[in-house]
Amino acid sequence: MSLSLLVLIGGCSQQAAVLPKPEGSNAFQSASVLLVEDTGEQLQASPIDPVTLQNLPGDTALRLGHHYSYAASPDSKRLAFVIWPTGEGQENGELHLIDTTTWLDAKMDGISLTDASQLCFHHDGSQLFWVEPASRSYPAAFRLTRYDLEKKRASSIVDFPESFIPTQLRLMPGGREMAVYGEWDSRREQMLEAPELFSVDLETNQVRARLSLDGMDIQEGSDSIFHTLSPGLAWDLQRKRLYIAHADEEKLTVVNLDTFAIEKQAEIRPARSVFGKLFGWLVPAAQAKLAAGTQMRAELSADGAFLYVTGVRRELHNQASDVVISESPLGLRVIATSDASEVERLPIPVDDVHLTPDGKYLLLTGAIRRQELGRPYQQPRGAGLYVYEAKAEHLKQLARLEPDSVVHVAGFTADSRYAYTTQRTESDKEVWNVVDLKDARVVTSRQSSRWFLDVVPLVR
Repeated sequence: MSLSLLVLIGGCSQQAAVLPKPEGSNAFQSASVLLVEDTGEQLQASPIDPVTLQNLPGDTALRLGHHYSYAASPDSKRLAFVIWPTGEGQENGELHLIDTTTWLDAKMDGISLTDASQLCFHHDGSQLFWVEPASRSYPAAFRLTRYDLEKKRASSIVDFPESFIPTQLRLMPGGREMAVYGEWDSRREQMLEAPELFSVDLETNQVRARLSLDGMDIQEGSDSIFHTLSPGLAWDLQRKRLYIAHADEEKLTVVNLDTFAIEKQAEIRPARSVFGKLFGWLVPAAQAKLAAGTQMRAELSADGAFLYVTGVRRELHNQASDVVISESPLGLRVIATSDASEVERLPIPVDDVHLTPDGKYLLLTGAIRRQELGRPYQQPRGAGLYVYEAKAEHLKQLARLEPDSVVHVAGFTADSRYAYTTQRTESDKEVWNVVDLKDARVVTSRQSSRWFLDVVPLVR
């Protein structure tokens, strides 16, 4: 299986990467995008022009083994890769630090990592953080680890309780505290516990606060993994707020990250519009329990006033002698953070949302999927790429590109002018597109010469 990834270099928060177009003799040194391809023996990364997607002059190629995790410093001058040389598991991962001005690859000796994830740099670039298993026993326990780049030494910060799985890290302003969101292992007997939020003091290496997000189910039963629910999180670190759109009911939870307490938990009040009647198949009625297998996605407007919420509902059906798995998009809802009121609803089949760094453009994608187990693979019905201009609480549609394709958004340039998307052709080739959002059109495309899996931004 060959693999090719587009890597956008940026910091460790969810802000978009800085992607200047290279110019003149410094083009290679200022490269901010890597193309990762399978050579047949291993993954290999090379710098490319972020707008034309063409390889830059030079012979630098980074060797990334079989698979990897990665992060970039806030100034984009240093990359950190955890590289697994073989596909035989997540053990024996190697830590590599790469200077993006010289492209020199330095392997950190004496470090062997197992399943390292959530890599993140400190704001000043002096430290690297990740989550890794604290032991190989079950139930599993995870720990937060720090690597000091100057001392070249790794140390444990805190161990989390058994069966708690950290899924999101956010370094708070000031760089002293790390907010850690996670859920409990659904394979445990007591699997209905609410998600939790930890505040870790990075100077004392202790848990400063711990908050159970009560009233938010992550399962609708204990008999099937298909009943897992995943809420949509939107972090507002500047204003020290975390907004959570529930997946189990029509509810919004607001967490104050300063006091580390639930500030508000309110029912989402639906908008009174004809849209509710037009696409009831997309979004369940207000106050109704969402179906099992619901996964939500949320983005926060630049001013923190609105949430853009969407998601997908996964269902398992028994039809005669066949088992059918279906995925239905939930459409888009615009929710005011002040009172949890719904101010707009879009009747389109989308399940993923991406907002540009300046908050001006909103990109929506989605697909309807249906698969009968034991039958040949059924191609999903893609919704293409919707491009909207976000003005206050109202959205203005600019374009719908590739309307019959399953499109994924990979990232943006820092000036919000371009977006990176990927889609698969009928011949099973992957295509990268550079979309000019100002003109709402594709300006550059590059098709793979091999079959590969995904287009992934460095900043998540």
